[in-house]
Amino acid sequence: MFIKFIYPFINKMDAIFEKGYFKAVTICLILFMIFNVAISGLVGVRQLERKNNIAANSYIDTFFDKYYPDEKLKVIYSNVKMVNSN
Repeated sequence: MFIKFIYPFINKMDAIFEKGYFKAVTICLILFMIFNVAISGLVGVRQLERKNNIAANSYIDTFFDKYYPDEKLKVIYSNVKMVNSN
């Protein structure tokens, strides 16, 4: 009984997968996630550097200090616990 309702939906999805749309969307999502993870990691490293009183010595560090201050990161990453790098 359940398959009777699900099969038409799966059959329509199969037609979408056969076209190039699925592959293009997947590639776009993968590229976005790589960018997102890279920025998040770099911002986390910069936050740790700020906590250890290391001055910004590049344009990227200055950019992160301006657009991702500690107050904003506390809201975004509310469950993260900081560790000492010592």
